[in-house]
Amino acid sequence: MRLGIIAPALPPQRDGIGDYTANLVQELAKQHQVVVFIPQEYAHHPIPQVEVAKPFSYSQPKSVSNLPKIVADYKLDWLLLQYNPFSYGRWGFNPWLPFAMQAVKRRGVHFAVMFHETFVPVLNWKFAVMTTWQRFQARELWRASERCFISIEAWWHQQLALWSGGPRPIHLPVGSNIPYLGIPPDEARSRLAIAPETLVLGYFGTVHGALRQSWFRQALQQLQSRSLPVLFLYIGPNQTEMCALFENLPIRADGLCPPAEASLRLSAVDIYLAPFVDGVSTRRSSYITALAHRLPSVGTLGEHTDSLWMPTNGTAYLLTPAEDQKAFLDAVALLALNPDRRMAMGREARAFYESNFTWERIGVELIYHLTSGVSQ
Repeated sequence: MRLGIIAPALPPQRDGIGDYTANLVQELAKQHQVVVFIPQEYAHHPIPQVEVAKPFSYSQPKSVSNLPKIVADYKLDWLLLQYNPFSYGRWGFNPWLPFAMQAVKRRGVHFAVMFHETFVPVLNWKFAVMTTWQRFQARELWRASERCFISIEAWWHQQLALWSGGPRPIHLPVGSNIPYLGIPPDEARSRLAIAPETLVLGYFGTVHGALRQSWFRQALQQLQSRSLPVLFLYIGPNQTEMCALFENLPIRADGLCPPAEASLRLSAVDIYLAPFVDGVSTRRSSYITALAHRLPSVGTLGEHTDSLWMPTNGTAYLLTPAEDQKAFLDAVALLALNPDRRMAMGREARAFYESNFTWERIGVELIYHLTSGVSQ
């Protein structure tokens, strides 16, 4: 297959969808011809056997109109758009994008869209304005697509199902953006100078409004009250905010790390915490990275939690209601006091990851759905 993928960026640019795309195309390029289209503004690391072209500009949203001719020149079978509205124009404004994708189809190239985000909710007056054009763009991209993929099931039930004219979306989870290096926990702690008897709570990723940040601090304080030696290990770019949250409490926050250093730090964590306001879901690459690293974890159940999480809740992880702080803290204490259960849960977490989130599995699912029932 000759596959083109439009993405907002590629590494070294800090962009979650860019990381997703880079990992995915490395897998796809083993069997398919792949070209990635990114904005002109950004540099990129070379990806073996993958061509990278820059035919449009983030700062000039209308430049996506260049894509139909360029895509046709590459003689692609499929063009896949990795979509987040904010990736292709300021304030998520790019009304030319759906029309460009319609023109791609007229040139004989199949078009698919992957929704990593659709449109902002109406939380304030700014979002109320932005959501008007973002809803139009998402709806028209969905209607233009022959295949539609969504990173969480909720995008269909809560949003796209309210419209008509597009294909039934296919649930396609994200994967881990940090390779698991298999560093034994004792070795990781030794290299980081963390005492063997210290219980390490951890979180990896950015700090944002979808996290119940105060629960990090309360979990640590609860374990301190039980006279447990404890440390919070934060891996991510928001060390200033996290250190302020943990004022006068034991925290280690080394800032943004390259993948190998991030994997080292994750390997030192005893209990991973994921108190998301909207619940753990298959779009949370930070949490999926924790599962890949065999970490026992406590997360939340919310409106965005997908159905696949439920059968292994209690064995591969502990998920508690997103509104129930006490249940979350009780689950953290349960794992803190049961090292054998933590070890068993870590094994199950890795098995769950391998069943659902490896890049090989995601790539196979994508190609299967692109080729199934489509005449070339």
